[in-house]
Amino acid sequence: MKDSQELTYEFPEMFPKERLKELILHIAEKLKDDPNFGRTKLAKVIFFSDFNSYKMHGRPVSGSKYIRLPRGPVPNDYNSIMIEMENNGLVETISSDFHNYVQKRPVALRKADLSSFSAEEIKVVN
Repeated sequence: MKDSQELTYEFPEMFPKERLKELILHIAEKLKDDPNFGRTKLAKVIFFSDFNSYKMHGRPVSGSKYIRLPRGPVPNDYNSIMIEMENNGLVETISSDFHNYVQKRPVALRKADLSSFSAEEIKVVN
């Protein structure tokens, strides 16, 4: 049996990298006023959206492959996508103290393009 860190489903036909970028922008915009919103909460919202959508509709929202980390699963290329989005001026990360930790809050610098998502998918995310 494979190590649990390697067990995952992949949906490359969904273009997960592009969908993940738009989800990050959408979620960052929706949660911009939430004082608890940072990169960890963003990853959890994406994870729960994907897995709830898979449970309800047989298909995730982002199509991303996940890896296991100590604080929970994250999309496989989450960090590299965040860096790419920062370098391309799509998000800005603001760091601040938050309950004795450094909170890294992603701020969307443009509106998300949700045209590749169904209404059901966005409803699950919201």
